[in-house]
Amino acid sequence: MKADEFVAALKQVAYRNSLAGTLEMMRNPPGRRPDPELVKLGAWFAGLDSQNQEQAVKAMDMAAAQSLYNVLLVLDGLLAIAPSHQRQELHLEVLDGAARRRLNDPASQQLSALFKEVD
Repeated sequence: MKADEFVAALKQVAYRNSLAGTLEMMRNPPGRRPDPELVKLGAWFAGLDSQNQEQAVKAMDMAAAQSLYNVLLVLDGLLAIAPSHQRQELHLEVLDGAARRRLNDPASQQLSALFKEVD
């Protein structure tokens, strides 16, 4: 797996699927006794006119995309998760058979930049 393939897979699994899953849960809360907050949120969403539903979906989409983008910034070392006095570097590697490849190699294109390029 190459870095662009990794980012494309994350976009599908962690971003697009989370948006679709959230919308599905709001429309059809799961379980015999669904979470009352989810039922309430679903009723609110269903009560919106189509234009406001579209706007709500856009806001959810932006939040999901930004969340994944921030994770990629962390992996690129561009967004710190440790205190500034603790310089740490994350290494994301894929082991493919006997070959080991670093996906967030500082000498290569950043994962966060790939997020904006791959589909």
